[in-house]
Amino acid sequence: MDEMDKLDKLETFLLDMAAKCKTLNNENKDWYEIMDYVSILRNQTEQLTGNNDLRINELKSVLAYLVNEKQAAIQENILLDSIVKSLLELSDNCILGVINKCFDKNYRNNVKIDYMKNNFVDPFNNFAKTETDVLLKINEYYHHIEIQTLNDTAMPMRLIKYALNIAERQDESNTKSKSKSKKNNYNMPLQAVIFLEQNNNILDQALKISFESGNEWNYSVNTIRFWKYDIESLISEKMYCLLPLVVFKYRKEFQSIVKSKKKNRKIEEDLEKKANQLKETAEKVALTITQLANDNIISHNDMRVMLLALTNLTQHLIKKFVPHSIIGEEVGTMVKDLYDPEVEKKGKIEGQIEILYKMKMNEKEISQKLKLPIEKVKEIIKELKSNGTIEEETFDMAKDLYDTKVEKRGIEKGIAIGQVKILYGMKMDEIEISKQLKMPIDVVKEIIEELKL
Repeated sequence: MDEMDKLDKLETFLLDMAAKCKTLNNENKDWYEIMDYVSILRNQTEQLTGNNDLRINELKSVLAYLVNEKQAAIQENILLDSIVKSLLELSDNCILGVINKCFDKNYRNNVKIDYMKNNFVDPFNNFAKTETDVLLKINEYYHHIEIQTLNDTAMPMRLIKYALNIAERQDESNTKSKSKSKKNNYNMPLQAVIFLEQNNNILDQALKISFESGNEWNYSVNTIRFWKYDIESLISEKMYCLLPLVVFKYRKEFQSIVKSKKKNRKIEEDLEKKANQLKETAEKVALTITQLANDNIISHNDMRVMLLALTNLTQHLIKKFVPHSIIGEEVGTMVKDLYDPEVEKKGKIEGQIEILYKMKMNEKEISQKLKLPIEKVKEIIKELKSNGTIEEETFDMAKDLYDTKVEKRGIEKGIAIGQVKILYGMKMDEIEISKQLKMPIDVVKEIIEELKL
């Protein structure tokens, strides 16, 4: 076979793969197999030389493009995985609704939730490392949640493997503290799968194992179809931590537009229109999250992580499908404008609690003084203790409150206002407050003027 025949075959093969890639999603197993072949072909093509340099370079360019597509898809999955895991590691109150929905439970706010080690080594699969998405221990029982973007027919078998790994680790832990007669008494974890992206072919996750003896074992796992939830239903079910993922539904809608057979100009118009709809949804989600924090339903840290997740996911989708649009920047600005006042507000409350706590008031007294829920007071005191703030005998307020990062700047300013407000209410004058807080007198005066307005 001469060089021309080889190039003809390679070109035909590439065109066939490119056509398949357009019809497959980047989480489809076949898509990854195709992309693996592309990577191999690219390495082999690098060695091609001859009288058809121009044609060879064109083929190399196509291969490079496809390889980059593969890397972009992997990076997207990594981003989504990180976002989802961070959301499911928020405060107990923020994630409890998701746990109750996934496992048909009715756990209360005072339940103890422990996050467990979730990576395993499989000695029967070349010692490959596997990692579950979320593994929790609640009331001595293990709860395992997997997040899946698309349909995967192999999911039930993977869940069985995960469950056995978890049960084995639990058995090993039990035998360290109990008699050896308990060994191999496996307790399978409760399991649930959350499917994010709409697909009517997704079935309830179940598996039937038949034995030669005629016995059968039916194994089923709770299956949550996230696309059926909107902002209102997530709030109703108290599934607060998943609110940022509402915008993920736009990925499939963007992909549908890109794969349409419309003219390029019409596709661009439709993408821009869809990006604006995404922006509106993101704004609504952001306002909802902020309101939950205002109502003390979720913590300030919950709000911060959720808004960051919302911003990252929204901007990623816009950058991917509408790369020249400024809508992504507008979303970032919108979230920042919502977030900054909340940061400063939290700082004011922290400053007041810090002063009262150092005046030897207990949590109940501080709660009554500031008319705050006692749980909120406990949470802030815990934060102040963890960062060492309330262990200091004196206050160390930076001279310039406006030279640090946005969050730190907002919190410090809010703390300063809260501290000054308490001491000013105790009839201290400006000089006394300045000495007490080790704060520049001009800053004290400025804050007092703001308080008088």
